[in-house]
Order: sequence, then structure tokens, then C-alpha cells
Amino acid sequence: MTSIEEEIWNIFTYYSMHANPRDPAKLNSVGLYNLCKDTMLLDPTMTERPITKAELYLLFTAEVKKNTRKTQYKIIQMEGKDKLNYEEFLSCLALIAEKCYPSGRSTEESMQQLLMDNLLPMALRRKPVSIKEFITLPEIDSLFHYYEDALLEIYRFFSTINDKRAMTSSIIKTTSSRSKTFDEHSKHIESIDKSNLSSGMSYNDFFKFSIEFGLSNSLKLTNLDIGEIFLAIISLRDFATKIRKIDFQEFWEALVRCALVAYKSYNEITIEDKVKAMFLNIWRHLQNTVKDQTAVYGTVIGGGFSNSKGGLQKGAQILNDKFVALWGKDNHIDYLEKKTVPRFIAAATDPTNERSTNVINTLLGKLSVNNKNPSNKLQNTTNKSKIDNNYTGQSFILDIEEFDDMGDPRIKPLELKRLLQRRPDIAMILYDCIKEEGIN
Repeated sequence: MTSIEEEIWNIFTYYSMHANPRDPAKLNSVGLYNLCKDTMLLDPTMTERPITKAELYLLFTAEVKKNTRKTQYKIIQMEGKDKLNYEEFLSCLALIAEKCYPSGRSTEESMQQLLMDNLLPMALRRKPVSIKEFITLPEIDSLFHYYEDALLEIYRFFSTINDKRAMTSSIIKTTSSRSKTFDEHSKHIESIDKSNLSSGMSYNDFFKFSIEFGLSNSLKLTNLDIGEIFLAIISLRDFATKIRKIDFQEFWEALVRCALVAYKSYNEITIEDKVKAMFLNIWRHLQNTVKDQTAVYGTVIGGGFSNSKGGLQKGAQILNDKFVALWGKDNHIDYLEKKTVPRFIAAATDPTNERSTNVINTLLGKLSVNNKNPSNKLQNTTNKSKIDNNYTGQSFILDIEEFDDMGDPRIKPLELKRLLQRRPDIAMILYDCIKEEGIN
């Protein structure tokens, strides 16, 4: 059962993400207004005293200014100045509660009434759903291990971009300071532990990955889709009211979620084929863009982190090779195309369908295969037809007469005979299916 804290967090991130999907950790004034509007805090029939739009803006601005950081760097002072983080949002919500429910004997009592009468029953919210049953499927686990080495290289690349930029920024700030001697500069730079880069892929890292590998374009996933996928993962495991990083296993889960969201309308396609279809689209995207994108990263980072750039190239190449090999084994099929089986073959696998089983049994008695010398079997028969398959070297002996009972009046013996003569590949598929099902 979801706790009240989780519900409030899901409400907060719903409105923050819909206001700005790239920064769900902060709520702007538009998001706060939409929340109050949806929960009818501006409606006199749903509160003791409705809050006005002007009052709401003043409360928001006051909370923002109260928490604006004092710093000598103007660029940092401006960052997030017009937004509230989760703790600031709760503080602002308490002020709104005092305005809407002035009869409360304390702020806590007014806040409780706002939560029970307005926020919890009426606010829109995210509803994370577990996909553990899909992740643990043997075929999905097999795909994970198959692509693991390629995905690990890619994961490492995107997980360290921001850390390396932060390290570079720290070094630049240190060397630009006039108050330190050369020895002090050297000691500070040495204190930056390059091996202690924060592990994990951040929210922004995952967004960069989704763009560079075509999840946004080829899979038609919106920014809201990408954001919800990431937040669902961190909400269902080790819940906390912050946007934490995801580990490698969670990165794989995010990819599976991408496939499920992108192909949610394909109800008759298996989970495995949806994931494979996702890799097909990633592969197609990589063919046209990956070289350009790695060059762009080298420029953005400054060209100084060739190992990271090489990690992306290596991961993309391994992913490309792995997919091509697997796609070849699958005969280069379209994974989203419904796999249909001819009705008379599919029905044969259902023991309750007596009529269809009779059809297959009848055909089995009239269709045999000879790999060595089929002509010997034809020496003493004039009514049997020989079907040669030039691709496999097999010859089929087909014994179908005009008035044979095929077990289903809809099947015309001579029409079936002519079809199999024109299409020996169908005869071969039919024979293989009969043999595979063990129908005698």
C-alpha cells in the first residue's frame, strides 16, 4: 500500500514533470497553479476560504526568494530561482493550507485538512507500476545477458559525462583563484579523486542516452514518457523524495519499459519481440547518427576525454554486431509483425478441434518426403505427383485424388494439390509442421 508521503511525492513529480519534463525535481509557478486548480483550492465551495491566483503567486515568490542561495557567482544565483524543490513545495503548501483553512488551530491541522479534503482525493498523480514479472521472464533475462557487455559500455559512458564535467569545472575554478599559491593549486587538484566518480546514471544522463540512441525519435517516446519511465524505477525501489541515479540493472529495466511503452498498442506481440523491435530501431538509428554524435561529445567535453568517447564507440559497435547476428538468426523479420500460422496448421495443435485434426491426418497420409530417390516410389503409381523443391533438394510425393475426403468440406482436393505443386515451399513447411507436432 502506498504511503501518504509517496502519494504526495507522486503528485509533486506529476505536476513538476508536466510543467517541465527535463526537471521533475523542481516545480514552477504554472505547475503549482495547475495543482491548486485541480484540487479546487480556488473554489469557494471546496474550502473555507478560496485562495486567489494573486495570493498564490505571492506565496510562491516569497518561498522562492526565501530559499535563493547567496553566492558570488551570478549564474548559480539564477539557477532554479523561479522553482521550488520538494521541501520548499511542502513549506509553500503549508502556507496555502493556512489561507484556505484559517479555522485550523495550528498549521499542522490546516495542512491535514487540505490533504484529506483536496490534495489526496483530487490531485492528479503518477502511478508507478512494477514490471518485475516481465523482467524475470527467461527470454528477457537471456536478452539482457546477450547485450550486457555492449550496454555496460554505453551505461558507463553516459554515467560519467557529468562527473567529468564537474571535475573539469572544479579544476578551472581552482586554478583561476588568485588567493592560492602554486603548491596549494597542486594539492587541491590532487585531492580530486578521479576514481571516485559518482556511480550511476542520472535523470539527465538517461535523457541524453534516449536522444542519442533514438528512443525519442524512432520509438516516438515523448519527454513525459522518458521521465515517467525513469521515475517509476526509482519510486518502486528504495523510495526517497529525490531524483536519485539508477544502477546498471535498473538501466536495463528502463530499456524494457521503453519497449513496453512504445509498443503498448501491439497487444498480440510478445514482450521478447517488443524488446527486440526496440533494438532494431536503435540499430537503424545508429547507422546514421552514432559517428556524428560521438564527434559532438568530443567537442562538447573539450576533446579531453578520449576514453569516454571511445567507450561510446566501443559500446555502439558491440551493440551493432550483436544485434546484426541475432537479427540474422531471426531471418531479419519485422518483430512487430504478427506471427500468424495457417488455420489448418494452428488448429492441428489443438486436440479439441477434431475436424482440423482430421484434415492434417489426411494430408499426412498423402504427403511424404524423399531425400534420396523419389522417382523409385513413382514407378508403380500413375496418380501420384512429384514435387521438387529446388532450394532444399527435397522431393515430395503427393497422393491427392479429386474425390478424397480432406476432413473439411471447404478444402477442395484438386485446388490444394495444384497449390502445393506451384508452391513446393508450402509443402515443405506443411510437412515440417506435421512432423514437429508429432501428428500420425
